[in-house]
Amino acid sequence: MGGSQARIKEGEGVKGLAGPLFVSPPQASCVVLFCFCSLAVLDLRAAVIITHATENNHVVLQTQVKDGSESVRERYKDFTFDHSYWSYSSEDPHFASQEQVFGDLGTEVVDSAFQGYNACVFAYGQTGSGKTFTMMGSGENMGLIPRICKMLFGRMSAGKDQGASYRTEVSYLEIYNERVKDLLRSGGGSQGHSLRVREHPKLGPYVQELSCHLVTDYSDIQVS
Repeated sequence: MGGSQARIKEGEGVKGLAGPLFVSPPQASCVVLFCFCSLAVLDLRAAVIITHATENNHVVLQTQVKDGSESVRERYKDFTFDHSYWSYSSEDPHFASQEQVFGDLGTEVVDSAFQGYNACVFAYGQTGSGKTFTMMGSGENMGLIPRICKMLFGRMSAGKDQGASYRTEVSYLEIYNERVKDLLRSGGGSQGHSLRVREHPKLGPYVQELSCHLVTDYSDIQVS
């Protein structure tokens, strides 16, 4: 936020929720992005100050920790990320849009895939921290997944005009409370809710009996 501060004072009953995004482009083993995007009522005694400096992607968390029965001491934790975003209020001059996050992250994922690398985006954070919004978005504020898919099919369409051929398959699953659910299995039922995660000796982890669907453009994914 260019050195500005978002202050959440004691007694207001809110605490900032934020989570990192991890991406692995070919030139680095892991790129980490920090996104502060929501507030939730968690603890009436909570007090958090977040200093977010976009010049060096440096984030400072200041919390009040009880020291004994009466006194309170402040604790600081410093973090530096490859990218850091303030996405809580669109009225803030330092607000980072979904488009900006995609420009910094999603384009590298697509480039990596077309260069033959396995590409992965991993969103991590507690409930309500904005993971689903960052990855999927809503309405016109599309998240990373639909933007990446659109760019992928756009690149493939351009490649086909030059004689290249592609085969694209999609799977979509949910792991919740240690249960694996196939979100694209037609008809649902218990079979789609009891899949098992296995590990192949050469290919690595996979989900047994996870359905895989052939798609030719982004509209096929939306229908699925």
